[in-house]
Amino acid sequence: MDILGQIEAAGIYFTLEDGEPSANIPEAVPQEVRETLQRNRETIKEKVLNREHRLRGYVEEAVHRLKTEGVVYIWSSVLSDRVAFCMDDRVLEVEEGVLYYTLSELKLLENTTFEEWRQLHRAKKVFGGQIVSVTDKEG
Repeated sequence: MDILGQIEAAGIYFTLEDGEPSANIPEAVPQEVRETLQRNRETIKEKVLNREHRLRGYVEEAVHRLKTEGVVYIWSSVLSDRVAFCMDDRVLEVEEGVLYYTLSELKLLENTTFEEWRQLHRAKKVFGGQIVSVTDKEG
């Protein structure tokens, strides 16, 4: 497991604040992990930014593909799940049991972070439904 995976396995997650990674550190995280985070700050920052950049690229590619194909199935390493991306009017074509994101949802999610997307995915998986709004922390 790489350094970012180790840090996140300890319960730390990252958000972006003004384009810069910000660590959310629960109180229960051991001092040793906090020190590892501090020692590897620049490496972790680079890895978080690279991951966010890759996520944006994946979303852009998915949007492009689904506009021509209508429904696209992928294995998402971000979500650790097989998902479908589909045009809003093609939902009924998605295989039964596969969680899907419509073009409208993808447009709402294009500025969310890796961690925010994972949390929304878990909620969607448990509760079903569709994402109709994404607001920032202050909204």
